[in-house]
Amino acid sequence: MEQNRKVIRQFGWVSLAEVVCVGLMLAVYGLLGDFSGKVLFGALLGAALAIGNFLLLSLAVVRAIDRAAQTGEAAKATMSIRSSALLRPLVIAGILILALKAGVCEPLPALLPLIFMQLCIRGIGFFRKDGAT
Repeated sequence: MEQNRKVIRQFGWVSLAEVVCVGLMLAVYGLLGDFSGKVLFGALLGAALAIGNFLLLSLAVVRAIDRAAQTGEAAKATMSIRSSALLRPLVIAGILILALKAGVCEPLPALLPLIFMQLCIRGIGFFRKDGAT
């Protein structure tokens, strides 16, 4: 149960950082005079995909650790994480391709939140105290 609280806390911090980054991106678009509905939809779609991806990653790892601890089958837990790591980016790419082909969003604001998520994860990890999650 404590592990789940740590995961939820980490998810909250990373999601908050992602929302701040997307907000700053939208502010820059507004200042440059390039803000539009397509920019907003792209940013919201990218943020939702990035946050959803991080949530699914976190849940997959926690489930795999719990399963390995209960059954002692670390190989199955590793395979579960690897299959999740393969499937999630394919789904994200498919959704982005569909949205871009449909013309409902701009590419850059849809892709930047995925990069922001990586920066947020690394930034939070960098400023984290040793032993804290």
